Amino acid sequence: MNIVKILFYTVGFLTSSFFLPLHIVYTTEFYSNSQDAANLIIERDTIHDTMREHETQIEALNQRLLNLKMDQEWVRLKIEDIKSQHRIIPQALIESRSNLLNKQKVIEEEKKRLMEQVRIHKNAIKKKNLIINKRMPGMSRQGGITTDDLFSDVNKKEPHLISMSDSGAEERLKKEIKALGLEEWVELIDDPSGVRLDFYMPILFSSGKSKVNASYNDFLSKLAKLTKPYDVKVHVKGYTDSLKSKSISNIELGAKRAAKIVNELIKYGMHPKVFEVSSRGEYRKGSHVNKKNHAFNRNVELTIYFQRS
Repeated sequence: MNIVKILFYTVGFLTSSFFLPLHIVYTTEFYSNSQDAANLIIERDTIHDTMREHETQIEALNQRLLNLKMDQEWVRLKIEDIKSQHRIIPQALIESRSNLLNKQKVIEEEKKRLMEQVRIHKNAIKKKNLIINKRMPGMSRQGGITTDDLFSDVNKKEPHLISMSDSGAEERLKKEIKALGLEEWVELIDDPSGVRLDFYMPILFSSGKSKVNASYNDFLSKLAKLTKPYDVKVHVKGYTDSLKSKSISNIELGAKRAAKIVNELIKYGMHPKVFEVSSRGEYRKGSHVNKKNHAFNRNVELTIYFQRS
């Protein structure tokens, strides 16, 4: 009888000793794979955010190239006009044409570099997705973690954007403007496309600068919070005063200011595709020009169109 008991406990011990390590190894391996997948997701999303920043920069460069071509056309016409009058072309005008071409070359090189970075980032994202997807099938529920938990942000559908055609949308928008304390900044106006949000005051800049003053951070974060849930188009126009700079044209400076505001709003969660960026430099409609105070002419004007579907 004692021999039988000894054999029974021996078999039981050996059996439990065999399966226990397997369970530990399996669980450890699962958590290791889960952690790896989570880390890969974070890495992929970081690359994606960087890629979006590059794409926004490319859009801004495209605007600068367009403005440069407009400046080049103006110089060309000016030179043609002088030639037609059989006058000597001023050296400053010749240098201006050369400078514009050099700026165009620099911008095109930067655009080419950024486009290559976007291509590299896209390939990196694709590779990480392949690795993540290979690890997915082996991840059943363990310890409260599932693949849906890990990839919830990736797999979830694009959120429904509120349209001004939706029931009660305009009233909701008015309440949110008041709740965020923006009623002294903005005005809602009926527009053929939906509702237009105009701003009582533009965003001002220091002379010759494109840096956004920190005092606007709170306003811009609230504006992004207000706008994100809605189907919108955001027009961003950059302006300058009439003072000239040797290092940069006023058209370029206006574009840089507009791009800075766009980058700030993207940082607070708005999508790059909603923006339309332009620069008028020192040129604007006369009613908007403040001849006595240059500071009010150095600004960015925002107009937000809340769409009807």
